[in-house]
Formats: sequence, C-alpha cells, structure tokens
Amino acid sequence: MIPSVLAAIQKHEMLSKGDYVLLGLSGGADSVCLFHLLLELREEYKLRLKTIHINHKMRGEESESDMHFCKELSERHGVEAAIFEFDAKALARRQKLTVEEAARNYRYKIFSEAAASVNADKVALAHSMNDNAETLVLRICRGTGIKGLCGIPPVRDQIIRPLICTSRPAIEAYLKELGETFRTDSSNLTDDYARNRARRHVIPAMEDALGPGVVKSLARTCELAMEENSYLEEEAQAAYKKCLAGEWENETTLDAQALMDLHPAMSSRVIRMALSRWSLRDVSREHVQMVKSLLGGTGKSVSLPGGLEGRVDYGKLTISQSRLETASFSRELSLGSFAPVPELGLSFSLEDTMGGARDGFSLVRWKAFSKKKVGGKIQIRSRLSGDKIRMQGVGTVKLKDYFINAKVDRRDRDRAGLAAIGGDVLWIMDSKGAAHQDYEAAVGEEAVYLKAWRKR
Repeated sequence: MIPSVLAAIQKHEMLSKGDYVLLGLSGGADSVCLFHLLLELREEYKLRLKTIHINHKMRGEESESDMHFCKELSERHGVEAAIFEFDAKALARRQKLTVEEAARNYRYKIFSEAAASVNADKVALAHSMNDNAETLVLRICRGTGIKGLCGIPPVRDQIIRPLICTSRPAIEAYLKELGETFRTDSSNLTDDYARNRARRHVIPAMEDALGPGVVKSLARTCELAMEENSYLEEEAQAAYKKCLAGEWENETTLDAQALMDLHPAMSSRVIRMALSRWSLRDVSREHVQMVKSLLGGTGKSVSLPGGLEGRVDYGKLTISQSRLETASFSRELSLGSFAPVPELGLSFSLEDTMGGARDGFSLVRWKAFSKKKVGGKIQIRSRLSGDKIRMQGVGTVKLKDYFINAKVDRRDRDRAGLAAIGGDVLWIMDSKGAAHQDYEAAVGEEAVYLKAWRKR
C-alpha cells in the first residue's frame, strides 16, 4: 500500500465501511494502480467493487484492446466490469465542443448514471498528483483565481480521487513491484492536446530549471488555495444571505446596494453563487463583470450563458431565465376554506376570527375586510390588464402606476398576488400591503380575515 493513498483516504474521509465503489478503469497505469489498491482495502473496508470502462472509439484497434484488457483484469480478480462505448469525435461535432470537453462531459454523465442505477456510494477516479500539477499549470496560463488554484478536488459529491496526493513515479514503482502490466494511450504521446504539451514539455522544463520538486510544490499550492478558498466561500455564503432579497425556482434577486457595499472580490463570489444555481460551466470572469456593471443603474439588463438574464430594477439585481413569464392564476376562497397557491409559494385561508394557528405553517401576512361587503368569497389571483385600486387619501389608481411609484420590480408585481372580488382589487400583497378603502376593516369590527401562510 502506498502511504500517501491511505493518508488521502483518511484525511478526506473518502471511504466508509460497506461502501459500494465504482472504479473508472481506463487501463492506464493510474487506474490499474487504483484498482489494486482498492483490492487491498476491500476486506478492511468491506467494499463492494465494480469497474467501469469507457471506450471513446478514438483509437481504433487500440481502443478495443484497452477495453478487453480492462474486462480481463476485472474478471481475473473477481470484480464485475461494465463497458460503455460512444464515439467521442462524433459527439464533439454534434455538440460543437472540443473532443476533450465532449468526452469529459459524457464520461461524468456515464459515471453519474451508472452509480444511480446500482445505488453505488462512491465513484473512484485515478487522478494523480501529476494530473493535478498539469491542471494547475494550464489554469495559471489561461488566467485563474483562487478557486482555480485549488486544482482537482480530492472529493466532490460521490466522486473520490485516492491518488490525488501520489506521484506518477510512485504509481509506476508500485505496479512494477506487483509485476502488473498496464496500457499506454498512444494519444498521450502526441502534442495534439494542451494537457499533453504541459505534461511532455512545460513541467519537465520547469523541473530542469527549478529542480525535481516542482510537482510536489504545485500540489502544496493547491492545498493552500483549497484552505483559503474554503474560508472565502464561508464568508461569501454569509454575504450572499445578507444580500438575498428573494429566491424562487427560476429566479434569484439580490439587493444591489448591499452588493456594492462588499469588497469587489466578495461581490464577485456572491454573484457567482447566484449563477451557480443553474450549474453553469461556461461562466467566466467577463460574465461576472457584465453583471457587476449593472449595479448602480436601473432598467438595464445583460444576457448570460444558459439562457439567463441579469437585470437591475429599483435597487434589485435579478438573475433569471430569459423571457420568463409568470403564468396567470386564480383561486377562489370561501369562508372557512384553506387552499395552496403554488404560484405565490403560499397557502391562504378565509376565516371569521383573527386568532388561531395551523400545524406546520407560519402566518406571514393578513388583512381584515368588511364581512358585509365581502360576503363569504374572495379570489386570490394574478394581475389583469387595467386593474385599479381605491386607496385612502390617494383615490383610485391603476396598479401599473402604483407599482411604478412604489418602485416595485416588474416581475415582483406578478409575484405579489392580489385579493379581489370581481373587478375590484381588495389588497395588493406586496411589502406595502395597499388595500381598497371601501372594503378594508379594522380588527374588532364585523370582519372576515384573509390570511397568508408559509409552510415551515
């Protein structure tokens, strides 16, 4: 057993007793090494193992030979093997991506689906310390922040990388000691890909100029960056909560002034957190800067990857799906009834007493109306064209004018919801809570009470 592997497993809590582990087995030195190490740990951790080999069909007979090698290796040690095949080059053409990116995305899709299909606990991948060094060099050359300096994460969700602190020479020495063979991918011996050039030329040149400890030094850089990034992420989470003005399924709203009050580095992280809800991989620093350029204005918007839109209105920054429209809705409440209104994320009741509670729900707002004028029914609905409300000391105003004067974001206007009877708007359920002067009643009068509830 290579000591660095066991240390990484224990430090990052990669394995638990009884885990069902899927191993990505390519046939290369790294994955064959990891296969044997997991066999060594199988009894101690009571592991169930299964290998997954993915044939990208990029190297003809060589790819076929790799596939048979992995299947035979697994069967020789009594481990079930699953084989997946796809044409990476054809997929890249269809998706208009590089072959590397298309293949990587599809591999992770296969790992995720395979794990779900057998209810596996972990997916073990054989990225080594050298892979991490190559990743770091590439990111530095392209431009990166602290998060990019973290390199390849040792653990991410179900994925574990037990070799991440182990060098390639140590891996090859272990296999030599075992007398185990492995496959060599001929495409790794070319300069066709940036990673190959980093592995074959850049890192060796760095070692020639600076000494043989470059790979380990880069690994330490990743560890330090992970430590600092973890702290900054905690701070950013706290800042995000302070800036958060609203969060719905397809939309996140942040307080623009609160964002501007943050240090620029922290506001960038908060914006990235808002965007991360949509799991976007192609959000760059330029996109974050585009969003930040909106702050301080109003009525401006920018287009973002994944069909998203960033927009500032009345001091609120909103990240949402572009051209998102709020569907119209209407629910009728009778006296004594209780009904959910999913469009508002609330449930409503119409009652003849002010007191009372509901198990599992919190009362978030209420309004009393004249029982004589309302009767026993009220509608909860979305806005309609031409809606008006008659307010004490103001008179009759169009809802559109009311929202503009109150500086309510145009999408929040639909989300506020209305209480109405026919064409009369009784109550605008926004933060100001304007009510119709002819229907509103004081507590203690003969009244009915419209109550809005949120599930705990």
